[in-house]
Formats: sequence, C-alpha cells, structure tokens
Amino acid sequence: MRHDDLVATIRPAGPQSRGVPIYDAALSLGHGRLNGDAPIVGYLDLPDEYVRDVLHAPPGQVIVAYSSGDSMSPTIKDHDLVLINTAADTFSRDDLYAFSFKEEGYIKRLQRAGDAVVVHSDNPAYTDWSITGAELRELRVIGRVVGIIQRP
Repeated sequence: MRHDDLVATIRPAGPQSRGVPIYDAALSLGHGRLNGDAPIVGYLDLPDEYVRDVLHAPPGQVIVAYSSGDSMSPTIKDHDLVLINTAADTFSRDDLYAFSFKEEGYIKRLQRAGDAVVVHSDNPAYTDWSITGAELRELRVIGRVVGIIQRP
C-alpha cells in the first residue's frame, strides 16, 4: 500500500482548526530508519481544542509521520499514522517517543534505568536495548507520541 493511499484530509467544522503536517517520513518500529528532510505530503486538520484537550499538546506543535515495521505491535502497526507532540522534545518521563539515535529514527517506549535509557518494543519478539554513557548524547527526542491513526 502506498503512502498516498493512506493520506486523507479531515476537515472538521469550526474556525479554530489547523492543518497538522503529514511528513513522508517512516519512523522505524524495528531497526531504525529516518527519512532525513522528508517532504510534507498532506495535512490532517484538527481542531485546536482537540489538540489541546485530548492530545494534551500545544496547537501548532503536532506533526504526523508514518510507522514502519512490527516491533510496536499491537499498539502501532506498520504504516499507521503517528501523531507526535514536538513540544515534548526531551525525555522527561517513561513513555512512547519518536526519537533518533545514531542518525536512525525510531518510535519506541523509553524508560529511565539509573544512568541509562532502556528502549522497549511492545512486540515480545524484540529484545530491549539500552543507551548508556557517551551514547546518550546521540539520543535526540523528536517528540512524545500522543495519538495513532491505525490503517484499515
């Protein structure tokens, strides 16, 4: 299935909405993939009230990217659309994040474990891995995952 087949623009009623950019970027759920400076392929119009009250994100600070892989299944499946709060761009609590590490993009659960960050997949077929020491400087949080639009 092509990304173009998945992109749909939802136009809610009401003047207080904005287009959330959908990037042609596949963030890996498995072994890491990042599409650099990915182009915007569409917009998902969401009411500011929904972004603020349901997604708990500041309006204008949410982006959408595609998922790739099965390591976060059943929570996130291959080619789902993932809504990311880019204002939450630091690792402040154990949660589900979009991040890059060593130039590769991921969507995983990050958990603090002493001086390390444990990277956890929801799919039990994948093992946890840790980021420690000097490697922590290569961890860049893109944002916290605040919503998932699952493909049909």
